[in-house]
Amino acid sequence: MMRRFGILASAIALAIFIGASAFAADDEMDGAEDGWFILETGRITVYYIPGADLDGIEANLRKRATYFTTDAPSEDAPAEEKIRYQLDALFRRAEEVLDMRPANIHIKIRVFRTRRELNDEYCRIFEDAEPRDDLRSFYINKYSTIYTSEEDITDSIIAHEMGHAIVDHYFAVIPPEKVRELLASYVDLHLAE
Repeated sequence: MMRRFGILASAIALAIFIGASAFAADDEMDGAEDGWFILETGRITVYYIPGADLDGIEANLRKRATYFTTDAPSEDAPAEEKIRYQLDALFRRAEEVLDMRPANIHIKIRVFRTRRELNDEYCRIFEDAEPRDDLRSFYINKYSTIYTSEEDITDSIIAHEMGHAIVDHYFAVIPPEKVRELLASYVDLHLAE
């Protein structure tokens, strides 16, 4: 009797493990997290809304392709692969321009569908903030997150915000806002040199 109970308990435990593994594998496969799809690189996690125009995002991330090397994915590679490559290349270039390479940095990028959704998120995060129609992107060090929209994402905007992330992670004491803005603008200005 005990042997049968032990076998039955083992079978149930195995079924639960297999079921849980299947659910975990499904989650990993579609990359969904709370309604967001996920795209990972070595130091960047991108969250985007299902149905996002990845080809459009990818095209906007290579407006100035001079910082890409010959190891770029082929033209017929999936948009996700090209986006991963371009973001890593932008990040390396931003570090190179600033001559700052902070250790153990990992940033997130949240890509909203519209500027309006981005503005709503800004107002949600900063509860007392006035709505802004001109907001195209912003970076929050506390969350190590760049926020932007499909409407506005470009290599310039992402490189500028990456500059903020690099500066904020590089110094033991975060510099004043005007200094951070100057350094982030410097990245965008010298991106294609």
